[in-house]
Amino acid sequence: MNAALAARGVLALAALAAAWDIISSDERFNRIPNRRLLFYLGLAGAGYAVLLAAAMAASFGGLGLSFPYPPWGYFPAAAAQPALGAAAAVLLWRLGQWPAGDAKLFAVASFWLAVADPASPLLPWRLPLVFLMNVFIPAAVFVLVRTAVWVWRDKLRHGAGFWRQMGPRRLPQYLKEGTAELKASLKDSWARWRANTAE
Repeated sequence: MNAALAARGVLALAALAAAWDIISSDERFNRIPNRRLLFYLGLAGAGYAVLLAAAMAASFGGLGLSFPYPPWGYFPAAAAQPALGAAAAVLLWRLGQWPAGDAKLFAVASFWLAVADPASPLLPWRLPLVFLMNVFIPAAVFVLVRTAVWVWRDKLRHGAGFWRQMGPRRLPQYLKEGTAELKASLKDSWARWRANTAE
């Protein structure tokens, strides 16, 4: 089992290294070359071959295992999982939710998921769903943070000095006056709207 766990760790590290390289390329060139994606797709295929060889060796008493690792049931699930991930990527691309580059990256990453964690209980159909959730949730957090930074930088930062000079003692009076102005403006707008509709 130690050899199998070591192989699993090596595959997981290889998947992380591939992800880092692809993200770095996207940051530098604002695109992910197809050759790079095909290269890592080939590496994922090599990972499947390694796991298949390990299972076959274990079946014949190799690696010190008394059972195949990964179990033979892994391979049909490992074939279905990237197919489901690729289908989700193509669907999101066709719906206009993802650009083509993101869809291709997700499809390639789907091939790595089952390689990086052959013992995952989420195989086959739940793993693409979890992967999608872990893609969109950090993206939503990133967009939220970027929006907060933009609001502070472009809308609130220039008024921060005004709020500091006003101080907490004058804040209630300022809010009261602002509320009164808002009410007066709304009342005036309502009166003009009634006058225009009555004509």
